[in-house]
Amino acid sequence: MDGVICDFERHFLGQWRARYPDADWVRPENRQTHYVDSDPSGAYDAARTHAIFSAPGFFETMPPIPGAVEALLEMDREPGVRVRICTAPFGDGEGMERCKREKLAWVRRVLGERWTHDDKFSCTKDKSVVPGALLIDDKPTPETHWKHGAGGTPSWRHVVFTQPYNRAHQACVGKSRLDAWGQWRAVVLPLLAEAAAAAPAAAAPEAEGSDESSAEEEKAKAEGEAADENDEADSASEAEAQPAAAAKAKAAEASESTGEEEDDEDDDDEDSDAPAKEKAKKEDAKGAKEAAKAKQAAKDSSEEEEEGDDDEGNDDSDSEDEDSDEDVKKKAAQKEKEREKEKEKEKEKDKKAKEREKEKEKEKEKEKAKSKDKEREKDRDREKDKEKSKDKKGKEKEKEKEREKDKDKSKKDKSRDRSRSKDKGRRHRSRSDKKHRSKERKKRDSSSSDSA
Repeated sequence: MDGVICDFERHFLGQWRARYPDADWVRPENRQTHYVDSDPSGAYDAARTHAIFSAPGFFETMPPIPGAVEALLEMDREPGVRVRICTAPFGDGEGMERCKREKLAWVRRVLGERWTHDDKFSCTKDKSVVPGALLIDDKPTPETHWKHGAGGTPSWRHVVFTQPYNRAHQACVGKSRLDAWGQWRAVVLPLLAEAAAAAPAAAAPEAEGSDESSAEEEKAKAEGEAADENDEADSASEAEAQPAAAAKAKAAEASESTGEEEDDEDDDDEDSDAPAKEKAKKEDAKGAKEAAKAKQAAKDSSEEEEEGDDDEGNDDSDSEDEDSDEDVKKKAAQKEKEREKEKEKEKEKDKKAKEREKEKEKEKEKEKAKSKDKEREKDRDREKDKEKSKDKKGKEKEKEKEREKDKDKSKKDKSRDRSRSKDKGRRHRSRSDKKHRSKERKKRDSSSSDSA
């Protein structure tokens, strides 16, 4: 989830800058390590970093990486593909349980209730125990944990989800990469096809071993049946030989009994009974030879019957092989048909995807056209505003000019008034001077008349 489906880096950076506004920080594209608090910049210390991780709601409110949710749903609808979220919880004890609950709440809110079931969601410290063909992970070594060490050997193949801190990592060299969720079909589907093709090849030696063991079992069974038939033939020959041997044995017993009776009656007749005993022994030996011959003949007949059965079995196996070849051809034809159907489905999906992309492009173009129209309207409004402002400024300038004219008029009027007042003063002074002068003249005239 973190760094693959959820945008962990930007969510953490937003929380860090909001909580510690004066602290140093690193842009996500400049981060160099998977674990935040081990970044070589030293900007993020463990105490404050873990405090943010442990804050209630941190994992539940992570934003999704662009295209991740859509890609998951498309991948889940793809035939033959089963998607499962595999994530590691943060912390220990109650903190770890809260992290699990928050991640489940995120999945339930974004993807739906079905994705919270055990077959769709796994939250574990050891990702190597989760079975699968591929694991898409941003961590360079997802099979290990910083605290618990390396896990077991995983069944999945690691596909690196590209992040700035894993671009140059040594553990990611040679691994397949998914740079963005829009590329999942081009990257994931071929890798799944490779995994599916490799699975039957790995199972072939086991199948060959089982075929060999079954062949050995059938051979042993056939040998057992042949041995049973031989035993039955031997028992039959023995049964045939038993009456003759029994008869001979009875004859021998009879001869012995007669010999014993003769011995009881007269011990002197032993020499006369010796030829009879030898004759009985010869007859017993002859019966035994005949029984052996009968037994050998029964064995020979049983072997011939076995050879005939083997020939019939070979014929049956040949027919079975022919039937199996036909079945294989039929299965191969069915598989080809299924593959063609899948290809057609994929083509249809590609067509639909292309049509959707075209529709999206058309919508984008429409949006661009709308945005351009809006910008043009805004430009027109701006031009109108500019013209209005120019008109206002012109009117203001005219008003200022009128004010200046009024000021000039008032100044001129004042200067005129001043000049007029000055002229009046001058006139008044000239009149007073004339009066004064006339008075002085009169005084002079009166004084001159008195003196005369």
